[in-house]
Amino acid sequence: MEEHKVNISQKTFIFRNDGRFLALRRVASMMFRPRMWDLPGGMFEYGEIPKDSARREISEETNLVVGELTPVTIESEVHKGGICLVTVAYRTDVQGGELKLSSEHDEYKWVTPVEFLALESSPKWERITQENFT
Repeated sequence: MEEHKVNISQKTFIFRNDGRFLALRRVASMMFRPRMWDLPGGMFEYGEIPKDSARREISEETNLVVGELTPVTIESEVHKGGICLVTVAYRTDVQGGELKLSSEHDEYKWVTPVEFLALESSPKWERITQENFT
């Protein structure tokens, strides 16, 4: 029987009061999607509560404090090697903290959904942005 693996990740649309959300550019050394624009987030760690995992990733990658996390969508896709990636997307508002990027990102922009769609990003995040925020 073929062995399959399921990975779970989350990304968060973090909005400011002016309707712009935070986009992060991945560093050139990233294995997947180098130099592409992304959202704060990452993989769940074993035993984590989903929203706690999202808050941890936001803190690690941006140093921001956010409000209530509202689910936007949950999707799955099967990748090479039989790995199924389940992704949970959230929406929230920035509440505080001073923005500081982790070593995973080298640039950030506060963008409108239309501006995000003009950046080089993954087709999945372009589609989710289009379907939920434009």
